[in-house]
Amino acid sequence: MLMALNTHNFDHKKAYGYDNIVMDADYSQVDRANIENLNNITAMVRFSYTENRQITIEKFENITVIESITTKDFDFKDAAKGVLFLGERISIEIVNKDSAAILYPKAFNKLGHFNQFTLKLT
Repeated sequence: MLMALNTHNFDHKKAYGYDNIVMDADYSQVDRANIENLNNITAMVRFSYTENRQITIEKFENITVIESITTKDFDFKDAAKGVLFLGERISIEIVNKDSAAILYPKAFNKLGHFNQFTLKLT
C-alpha cells in the first residue's frame, strides 16, 4: 500500500478536475518513495488534517496512475512533471494523532509527528 500525506489540504480536484483523484506527485517524490513500478500500486491511504488538528485517514482501492502530467504548486500554477493517482475511496475515518500513529506507525516519528514524506510504501 502506498501512503500519501496531504497535510496542506491541497485541493487536488480543483487543481486537476478529477472527482476521484487521490494525490499528485512529481517524479522526484516518486523516486524518493522507491516505487519501482507505478502500475503495481493498487491501494493507497491518504492522511490530512481536519480543522481541529485531528487526522483524516482515507483509504482508496483500484488505483490507476496517469503519468507525464504537469503537477501544480500550492497556487495552482504549473510545476514539475509527475503523476496523478486516481482511485475509489472505500473508507474515511477521523482519529486523533495518537490513534493514527498506532494504526500507521510508519507514517509517524517517535515524537508522534508525521514523518517527512509525500509518498511512502508500507
